[in-house]
Amino acid sequence: MPVDWQQYLGPFTVVALIAVGVWEMRQPLSVFQLSLARRWALHFGLWAGMGLFVNFALRLSAIGLAASLSGQMGFAAFFLVHDFVLWCSHWGMHRFGVLWVWHSIHHSDPDMDASTGLRFHPIEGLWDQGVMLGMVWLLQPSVDAVIGLQFLGIASNYFIHANVALPVRVEALLQWVLMTPGLHRPHHSVEVAGQKGNYGIVLSIWDRVFGTLPRRSFDPALGVEGVPVEETIQPLYVLGKLPWREWKRL
Repeated sequence: MPVDWQQYLGPFTVVALIAVGVWEMRQPLSVFQLSLARRWALHFGLWAGMGLFVNFALRLSAIGLAASLSGQMGFAAFFLVHDFVLWCSHWGMHRFGVLWVWHSIHHSDPDMDASTGLRFHPIEGLWDQGVMLGMVWLLQPSVDAVIGLQFLGIASNYFIHANVALPVRVEALLQWVLMTPGLHRPHHSVEVAGQKGNYGIVLSIWDRVFGTLPRRSFDPALGVEGVPVEETIQPLYVLGKLPWREWKRL
C-alpha cells in the first residue's frame, strides 16, 4: 500500500522544530532577550490557532484540492512556480499596508529562531492558504508534488529563521541559490530598509533577478520599531493590539 505522507505533516512540523532547536542550542548565534519557553508556547499556540482558523474558514486543503483535480504537474515545476509566487506575495506584504498589518506580527519577534517560522497571524495564514489553493487550481500539480512542497516549506521555514551561524564558506556558497539564516536575518532588522529586501522563501535567485538583495548591513536589532519587547509575547497584543497599531499608521 502507498504511504499516506499527509498524516506526517503535523508531526514533522513539531519534530523538525525540536531538531533545529537542539542545533540552535549547540551553536547559538545570539542570546535571547525573552524566555524561550514563553516564546515557543506563544508560537505553537499561534500555529495551532491559525490551522484551526484556516481550516474552518476555507474547509479545503491544498492536498484535498489536488486530489480532486487529479493533476499531473511534477514537483520541480510546481516548486519553481510556487517559490516565485511566494516571493511576489512576500514582496507585497512589505509594499501594501493592508497586508503588512498582519505580516507585522511575524516581524515583531525580537529574538528570531526556528520557532519564528510559526509566528503568523491567522489572517496571514488565510491569505497564504488562499494563494496556495489558487496555484493548485490553476496549475493542477500532482498530490505528491503538493505534499512534497509542504514538507520542503516547513524545513526551509525553520532553516532560514534558525538562530545559528553557518560556516562562512558554507553560507557564501548556499547564498548563490538558497535563502540562508545569514540572508534572512537582515530582513528581520528593526530598520525598515532592511525589511525591504531578501524576500525569498527557499530560493535566493528571485532577489538576485529583481535586485532586492541589500548591499549594506542593517541594525542587528530585530523586530518592529516602537514595539515594546515584553509585549511581543502577549497573545492579545500580538493578535489584536499590534495589527490595530499598524492599521492606524497606514
